[in-house]
Amino acid sequence: MLERFHAYVMNFPALAAAGGTLQQAFQVENSYRFEMMKLSAFVYDANGLGISESVLPRLGVLLQDGASSQQLTSAEVPLRSIFGTGELPFVLPAKHIVLGGATFLATVFNRHTVTAFSAVLVFSGRLLPTGAPQSPTGRVRRR
Repeated sequence: MLERFHAYVMNFPALAAAGGTLQQAFQVENSYRFEMMKLSAFVYDANGLGISESVLPRLGVLLQDGASSQQLTSAEVPLRSIFGTGELPFVLPAKHIVLGGATFLATVFNRHTVTAFSAVLVFSGRLLPTGAPQSPTGRVRRR
């Protein structure tokens, strides 16, 4: 088994206006650990049309690592504060490791008062074989 690129995708369909909330999760394969490095978000209106990143609606997000039960932020944050776009994803200041077999949770809140929205969150990084030694650069050493 070698390290490889991977993206976990969470779909949040039809977040109702004024308080719609949905939670989604992904689970990392048991034989790997996931190094999360970049976050991207895509938001759509009720007709399925993409919303410009410069005018994203008020959607909040809360991220939680199921292995440690710790949240990645101290409270709900605006989606734009920790998610970028496909062309310019948000790069985490430090890689976040999700252990093999662990579940990672995301809750999205629609704080817009009149419009239902949907969102797709993409968590990009790499899968590393469990137990693979790390070099100082973070690359898996080949045996």
